[in-house]
Amino acid sequence: MGRALIALLALSLLLWGGRGLDVRTFSSDFVQKVRNDQNRTIEYRGTVYFQAPNLTHWIYREPIEKEILFDGRRLIMVEPQLEQVTITSLKREENILALLQRAREVEPGIYHLELNGKEFQIETGKGGKIERILYRDDLGNDVEITFLNPKQNGELSPSLFQIEIPPSYDRIYEE
Repeated sequence: MGRALIALLALSLLLWGGRGLDVRTFSSDFVQKVRNDQNRTIEYRGTVYFQAPNLTHWIYREPIEKEILFDGRRLIMVEPQLEQVTITSLKREENILALLQRAREVEPGIYHLELNGKEFQIETGKGGKIERILYRDDLGNDVEITFLNPKQNGELSPSLFQIEIPPSYDRIYEE
């Protein structure tokens, strides 16, 4: 599985609770900043939706369009500019809630979790809402995801966890 997909899987896993974090559903616009070792930054913007136990839908709008759906068994990444979809089967079903039981609160509103050899920091605000996630990716880039208008534990439509794949798109299957 590609590094980008592993990072997105890890982020999806991060947003599902752990001790002290009550997250059954989550939705928010986000800004994702990726800074390399030359201090160059690229900024992505989009919207994300989560629903326990395993549904995650990342919708990137800027600077490129991309959708990523995680359902616990597979990742589906749709890239309109490339007219392709990549479907990655996971070797085992991931239970996001079970993995996040390892998250530990290191100070009020700050949680740490080690996942796939990476240390993640999750910051929460009023009412325990997740506001920011920080980590270093496999390429040594510093990644910061800020949630602009987080909504936790509200109702989410099942249609938010569906992706339309145009029949003309190339399909790539990975295991």
